[in-house]
Amino acid sequence: MRPDLVDLRGPLRHATFHDEARADLPEWIGHARALLAAAEGEHTALRARYEIVVATLRGLGDMYSADQLAREFFDTVTGDDTLTDLGILEDAVVLLGYGFGALIRNLTALNADDLCGWQRLLADKIDGLLDASPPANAMAHLLAMRARLALHTDMTASLESVPEDLPTVAEVTASVLEAVGAGEPVPALQTRSPLTDLDTAMNILLRLGPVRRIKG
Repeated sequence: MRPDLVDLRGPLRHATFHDEARADLPEWIGHARALLAAAEGEHTALRARYEIVVATLRGLGDMYSADQLAREFFDTVTGDDTLTDLGILEDAVVLLGYGFGALIRNLTALNADDLCGWQRLLADKIDGLLDASPPANAMAHLLAMRARLALHTDMTASLESVPEDLPTVAEVTASVLEAVGAGEPVPALQTRSPLTDLDTAMNILLRLGPVRRIKG
């Protein structure tokens, strides 16, 4: 019986984030790619692409071998107007951040034009969903995602402003796991680069506050 993504996600992420299991990661990525090749539904395929790209970057150290999967993921999410699953949109926001982190470290062949284009299309898609006045829970989730897109580092800015001593992907992962294990806030990476649109982000966060009170 072929394992499904739920079966694979646990061991794939364990091998991605734990040194003692890292040697098994290529095998788990291979299983995930096999599942992707056999996926019958678009949602399963998208989630498999997401998991493979994240595992490749955070576990193997660069995104090159998964760049095409990232491209397919973003092209599908931003190009299919009927695809409005909030979980997949959340994955897209997260993966965009991973993509930029890989770009400034020269760990991907994707470029700033690729990532900025997907960022704009994703923002437009979320704006359209917000204009449809969704229920409070969905509204809060969409507003949070839209604010995070606006708070992404401005990918149109010169990469010359990025510090040369950025921590590696492995070092960032280790610091995040250490903070989570200690129950402390996850440390923020200070790159001194401008944000995409701080004014829009603040306005969206002002809208988010009343929605969260309604939810409660």
